[in-house]
Amino acid sequence: MVPGPPKGPPRGPPTSKPPTGPKEEEGDIIENAETKASPGPPRGPPGRGPPSTGPPSSGPPSGPPSSGPPSGPPSSRPPLKGPPIATTEDDAEGEDIEDDVEEDFEEDFEEDVKEEDIEEDDVEEDDEYQDEDNEGPIIVDKFGTDDRKPMEIEVESLDALPNRIPLSESDPDDAPPPVSITPREVNAPAGSVYDDLPDTERSGHIVPFALWPRTAVRSVASNRHLLLDMMDDLLTLLESNQETFPSFDLDGQTLMLEEYLSYRPENRERVSSLISDGRLNIGPWYNPPAQFLVGGEALIRNLQKGVSTIKSFGGTIGSTVMPRSTSHVSQLPALLTGIGSDELIFNGGAGPWIQDARGVFKWSSTDGNSSVLAIKQVPNGNSLGGWGFEKRETDSKDKMDIDSDSACVRIEDLSNMHLERYGWLPPMMVFGNGTRHGMAQPSLPSLISDANKAMEGEVSFKHSSFTEFAKDVRSWVGRKKLYAFDGEMRHGWDRMLHSGALSSRIYLKRMNDHTIRTLTQSTEPLAALSWFNDGRKRWERIQDAWNLVLQNHGFHEIGGVSPDAVHMDMEDSFRHAQETAAMVTEDVRIELADSMN
Repeated sequence: MVPGPPKGPPRGPPTSKPPTGPKEEEGDIIENAETKASPGPPRGPPGRGPPSTGPPSSGPPSGPPSSGPPSGPPSSRPPLKGPPIATTEDDAEGEDIEDDVEEDFEEDFEEDVKEEDIEEDDVEEDDEYQDEDNEGPIIVDKFGTDDRKPMEIEVESLDALPNRIPLSESDPDDAPPPVSITPREVNAPAGSVYDDLPDTERSGHIVPFALWPRTAVRSVASNRHLLLDMMDDLLTLLESNQETFPSFDLDGQTLMLEEYLSYRPENRERVSSLISDGRLNIGPWYNPPAQFLVGGEALIRNLQKGVSTIKSFGGTIGSTVMPRSTSHVSQLPALLTGIGSDELIFNGGAGPWIQDARGVFKWSSTDGNSSVLAIKQVPNGNSLGGWGFEKRETDSKDKMDIDSDSACVRIEDLSNMHLERYGWLPPMMVFGNGTRHGMAQPSLPSLISDANKAMEGEVSFKHSSFTEFAKDVRSWVGRKKLYAFDGEMRHGWDRMLHSGALSSRIYLKRMNDHTIRTLTQSTEPLAALSWFNDGRKRWERIQDAWNLVLQNHGFHEIGGVSPDAVHMDMEDSFRHAQETAAMVTEDVRIELADSMN
């Protein structure tokens, strides 16, 4: 970079002698300055031959340039870091021309200052160079070989984040350090459940259930293959072990039962008998949805379909359990109250305030007219998944070969976690026993017996259901005051929110929105108008289209986090729903046109 003129007038006589002849190009000046270690550049145009060994002449060359190479070693030296040392002959020549050069230099300098295209960086760089070396000419380093640094940058390293280890200092195989959470002191009003209570023996409700997302890591067809075997064995287990295996819960859904009976219609009576007796608990959802991704209308239709299925089997609406949930919309209490479900047992979404609530609180909707008793599952909805198989996690869970010692240690740790991490207040606790797409555990009665022996006098465990546990908590609360909360639960304090699913495979979310809008804003209004004018009933066909849409509303499906095969099936379902809606709409338009004519 060529240094620009200094700011302000010169401080003294110039240290380098500028040329008085015709104006030269910058590249030529730099080249001569590097190849000739003379006290100043020549006064005429540069010579075209190799540099001479003597001092420069005061005018242009008088003869043609020599065409041969120099006879000796070149007189040019590598660029110096400081001003070159002039010889005695150079000093004598410089004194003769100094007076003539000074006036010309001042005139050239005044013209250069007026140029507007000089960059400020060049000016500042030139000032720095002149401050450092003001005894001789500055040799411009054209090729970046000057090792002087005009600026030193100091980098301050940041401390590691809490509970994190920098990647450069951690072993990839090591797990991250545990998060230490200290329960906070609760300042509750008098007469609440947070008052000092006498020491009572705690109870543990162990609930076997099916942790069964429709797809997850496999396609619908692959999971259906597993579903048939699981449900066949489950019906036999429940029917032959009424005393030792009294109940089993589906994870808040009815869809898996619908798919099972589509391949096993002969077992419908067996299923209806178990549901009506309260031994097989289903619903209230049709397909537990990703609440923030599907839309409000879809949540209502989901619950309507689930409640309808429960009533068709002779069941009752119990507590709502969402062991796979990570976040909840603010109006969920209003939706659950509307179907007659007064308790919610949830997995994730609560913030650090759950320590103040001590695991149980009153959750109100934003309108203030509806509320449910909300109970946090500690630490998650599947705390006892694969119980007794801690050292053989990949084994099928329908085997009777279990490790009782590791099972007892595990449930003791979970019982202590309720108090140590969450400050758990109720004397009863819930433990979900389910394995994703796994079989029911016939060894559960034996494990419960061993756990009671290991923690005798501290906790008593029993086979239970989610509804039985929730009603037990409500009975204990009675009329006492609870911690109150309103608004959406969308906090990743102890459970991941999976917020990346909000934008994953966005084309699926657009198809979902388009299909729902078509059904609600076009097909259904026209079908209702046609039916009012004595047209044909088409509700079953519209409900079939809704079922195809709702089947895609699980987190793994609409979240776009499953394999490609799953999402290709989803595209077919959305397309079939849209085609059904289009056919119904076309028929209705014809009917309306005929009735108007």
